[in-house]
Amino acid sequence: MAVKLAIIVRYTASIEKAGNNKKSPATQTSKAGYTNMDIVGLGTNILGAFCGQSQRAHNMQMMATDYQNAQTIYASIDAQAQKSAMERWKIASDTQTKIFEIQQEVTVNRAKTQDKMFNKWCDYIKS
Repeated sequence: MAVKLAIIVRYTASIEKAGNNKKSPATQTSKAGYTNMDIVGLGTNILGAFCGQSQRAHNMQMMATDYQNAQTIYASIDAQAQKSAMERWKIASDTQTKIFEIQQEVTVNRAKTQDKMFNKWCDYIKS
């Protein structure tokens, strides 16, 4: 950019020196071959580059803010998902424990019932 600015300054100086030239200012050319229109366009490009740079910085800042917001939302969703997964795991664990306890109770009751029936059968045979 410094080179482009130096060309503009040199060109402007050469145009001012050639002020008695009969060509219109728009068609005057410098030693480098640039016309005034080229220089105006170049100046606009340089200005656009600076404005574009600030706009790009603003856009990057907005993107960073959006990214942080998205990460925050993702973290809250992830925390809720972990919480619900833990609740589901607790419910499943409690259900498995209850099923196991019922199975043990049924097994013990069956064994007691079989012992009672065996004792009754033995008593019947002995009598």
